[in-house]
Amino acid sequence: METLLPDERVEILQATVIDVGVIQGRGWAVVEQNAAWGAGLYGCDPIEVLEVLRYAVVAA
Repeated sequence: METLLPDERVEILQATVIDVGVIQGRGWAVVEQNAAWGAGLYGCDPIEVLEVLRYAVVAA
C-alpha cells in the first residue's frame, strides 16, 4: 500500500475499498478495488467504515 497509494498512475477514488492478498513467493498484490458502500466490514473498525461511507454518499 505504501507504493500503491502515492503512485499517480493509479486512480483511487476517495471512498473505495482495496482488497489485497499474498502471492506465495512474490508478496502482496491488489486483488480488486470496489465502491465502499458495497464492501463488508470483515473485522474493520465500524467507526472508520462509517467515515468512508460518508464520503461515498452524495446527497440528491
